[in-house]
Amino acid sequence: ALRARALIWLYAGLLLWIAGFTGILPTGAALPPSPHSALGDDWPLAGLALLGVAFAVGWLAGRRRLVADRGLPEERLAGYVVAFTWLSGVSVLIGLVQPYALVFVLPSLYAWLWLPLRSSLWARAGLFLLGLAGPAAGLAVLARDLDLGLPATALYVAGLATVGYISPLTVLFALGWATAAAQLAALAFGRYSPYAAGAEPPPPGVVLTAIRALAALARGGYARAR
Repeated sequence: ALRARALIWLYAGLLLWIAGFTGILPTGAALPPSPHSALGDDWPLAGLALLGVAFAVGWLAGRRRLVADRGLPEERLAGYVVAFTWLSGVSVLIGLVQPYALVFVLPSLYAWLWLPLRSSLWARAGLFLLGLAGPAAGLAVLARDLDLGLPATALYVAGLATVGYISPLTVLFALGWATAAAQLAALAFGRYSPYAAGAEPPPPGVVLTAIRALAALARGGYARAR
């Protein structure tokens, strides 16, 4: 399940790169653009809508095998263990490479460790939202300093990534954290299920199915050419 969620967020990172490549988001020198440029005041609505649709399609395709259909305690426990191991690994890497960025991650580490100990849905929901305090506070402070709304600030941060002011490694760290957050959100809100309902061996996912289809088409074209 975590692997499927990681692929979904890597796909989101790919869409971010496509947004820069196609001009939906700015590129150029690794300097922060003006907050009151077109990025802050005149959104590329058509391009953003296309990116939103593309992400929604990818999310729905990846989610097909993650829909909760049973909630065995051992499966939930395994989901927590995998998510906490992943989150701890991401946090260690952030601490080694960008120690100051830990201020955005530590609230989630402290709050989410209590999730398995709470049986009430409201308690788990509160703890999960508390774990989002780091990124949410950072976004709110930046919005205040730039005099922008929260949606415009989020788009501005995406633009900082496409111009290179936020490094690709930082983007990867953020996607890794989002992967753990997605898994723990599913667990906290009672929507967790193992990939393909725990089938062994697991059936091929969307990516592998697409690769096999392309390989079959290539073999068919080569056979006809001969």
